[in-house]
Amino acid sequence: MSISITVTSLRRPVFRFASPGARLLRSEVIGGADGPPCTDEHVAVIAHAVATSVHIRDNLLADVVGDSIKADRLVDVFRCCDDTRRPDMADLAGAGQYITRGSTVAIEAITRHTTGSLGRMANHAASLGLDPKPLIDSINRSELRDRLTVADRQHYRSHVAGHSPLLPNPDPRAPTQGQSLVCHVLDRPGRER
Repeated sequence: MSISITVTSLRRPVFRFASPGARLLRSEVIGGADGPPCTDEHVAVIAHAVATSVHIRDNLLADVVGDSIKADRLVDVFRCCDDTRRPDMADLAGAGQYITRGSTVAIEAITRHTTGSLGRMANHAASLGLDPKPLIDSINRSELRDRLTVADRQHYRSHVAGHSPLLPNPDPRAPTQGQSLVCHVLDRPGRER
């Protein structure tokens, strides 16, 4: 009798409890040629994180520098994501294509779906034939990582604060800002003003 244990399931990235930046940096979705294909779960996580955090978007853009495979994966995520997230992904995918010196036709086709300034600037720079080298040189990766770390800490703190059993459960009848306690007491049934 032999028992076999599969370890591959333990290597999958855990997206449920980690902060958005940590999820994407730990995952291998935007990895190189040997990375796994994008699943619907990965597409949803990436599209949501890009739409909700400028820090994640900027870090993903910095990771694309010099790697056209990663830029192509961002285009794949753009193509597969839902319509509400598509403009934000078009922003990132178009800029990624520009930084990796993608074709101007591809950049224009992608950025046609965006309303953001990053994609429009990438499209404009590509149509003018500007070299992305000065933009690439201006990217400070350590500063971007530091900003992402701070944003992840804030996300974690707000998540913990919102789900902490130690915090009191707010009373829906409690007065809000702008309401006085006297008005709240007078609004009880059976009381007249």
